Amino acid sequence: MPRVSVLVPTYNHAPFVRETLDSVLAQDHPDFRVVVADDASPDGTADIVEAHAGGDPRVRLLRAERNLGLAGNFNRLLGAIEGEYFAWLGGDDVMLPGKLSRQVAALEARPDAAGCVHDADVFLSESGRSLGRFSEVYNGRRGVPDRTVADWFSPFDFVLPSTMMVRTAARPEADYDERLRFANETVFDIETFRNGPCIGLDDVLVRYRRHEGNITRNPAMRAGVLEELLMAMAIVQARHPELTRLARRRRTSLLMAAGLDRAVNRDARGAARYLWAALLDGGVVRMASAALAYARLQARRRRAGVRVPA
Repeated sequence: MPRVSVLVPTYNHAPFVRETLDSVLAQDHPDFRVVVADDASPDGTADIVEAHAGGDPRVRLLRAERNLGLAGNFNRLLGAIEGEYFAWLGGDDVMLPGKLSRQVAALEARPDAAGCVHDADVFLSESGRSLGRFSEVYNGRRGVPDRTVADWFSPFDFVLPSTMMVRTAARPEADYDERLRFANETVFDIETFRNGPCIGLDDVLVRYRRHEGNITRNPAMRAGVLEELLMAMAIVQARHPELTRLARRRRTSLLMAAGLDRAVNRDARGAARYLWAALLDGGVVRMASAALAYARLQARRRRAGVRVPA
């Protein structure tokens, strides 16, 4: 069977990393290696990894002398890949039994595919209570369809990185762009899936932990994400001009969503500025299409009875 590299970025994951490692080491796939890259965590995460699994030859620990940030830490992991496939796993998430074998089998059956994603269980760390499937909680509808490169431009169709396995041969030439602190996955994923489609599996093969330390709950990240996503679209357009139409559609959606967010927060002037920018950037048709997609997402979430946690 092909070898899989499981790439685990960690930062201040001391309360969770033992469970994360155990969930990988319990996988039934016969040939995998785990690479943990700790980004100079002050809470002793690296020491816990070394003490808990340092004697297992399947585990390799990369320590950082200084904090490199998300993209820098991810790039250290990319440099340590061995084998035909690599899979991401957040340092606080949990693999469920059979994940690696299931995804490898799917990719072996589809040589044209660049990668594979699946569904996940979203749960609250403090209580262990499940919030439901990732596809329902975040996208408002159950199921994980196959994806083409165009789908990676959708602003209202979310994919959990911990569900992703990629064929090493499909890895793009460029690593994560270290100019982007938070939106670095966007460019990397688009460039990966220019090389082939992504298989969607409806199986729930990971548990996604929600807790106060989630990067998605970090106010600095939430404040800077619009700027970085717009930068990401500019990078994609500069490198791959044939994707200009898709990048422009994504920009329009981002600006429109920013305007609606300000309208909800009773910032009429800010809402007007961003909605006008969306109109200028995308025109009436693209803006109307983005508004319709946003409305459909909210309707799906209401019908499913779910709400994305703050």
